[in-house]
Amino acid sequence: APGEKVYSARFMGDKAYVVTFKQVDPLFVIDVADPTKPTVLGELKIPGFSNYLHPLNETHLIGIGYDTEQRYDEYSKSNFTVTTNMKMSLFDVSDFKNPKEQSAVKIGGKGSHSEVQYNPKALFRNSRYNYYGFPVVLYEAGKGDDVVYQGQGAQIYEITAENGIALKGNLVSKGQNDQYEDGKYLVQRVVYVNDALYTIARNEVKSYQLSDFKPLDTLTIK
Repeated sequence: APGEKVYSARFMGDKAYVVTFKQVDPLFVIDVADPTKPTVLGELKIPGFSNYLHPLNETHLIGIGYDTEQRYDEYSKSNFTVTTNMKMSLFDVSDFKNPKEQSAVKIGGKGSHSEVQYNPKALFRNSRYNYYGFPVVLYEAGKGDDVVYQGQGAQIYEITAENGIALKGNLVSKGQNDQYEDGKYLVQRVVYVNDALYTIARNEVKSYQLSDFKPLDTLTIK
């Protein structure tokens, strides 16, 4: 992909999956069985890009990144690309020559972000329920280039090769007077112990039932 930047990569056995980006998101499937002669087997081009790739199983990848859209600059008379909402995709790579985006969900709007985009330790996993989750701060597009704060917390998704991606726990909240995200209550990690799920921020820990995400308790850290 001449002229494009590498945004994420994942090695699985003798295959490598690489996402590059300039205006669209090519996902390349590369055979690296012979390290001296890596061979591109197939590619998928879709809008946006994935900053992080995570294996679901031997034939499916989870991609977390951003959607993009093309806009036109009247001054320069040229197109340019801007990021919009966060996006999570499930890629089917069972056919190496023809990878597909099997399922995708939009997360928030313009300005939304998550630490999982650049730190894989922020990814929550639970194999019993097929859960994958991460901290998130949600915004929506406002007037012009403005963004409007919607809340912060965490989101938990059920992801399977059979059914794709489904939001199961939306643990995002916003105070009545909050207009901006608050670093003191910004969720940094999501973990579970037995049947309880915990969201951990600098100034508080919240607990929920793992099965249905009903709130259990809040611990304030002073």
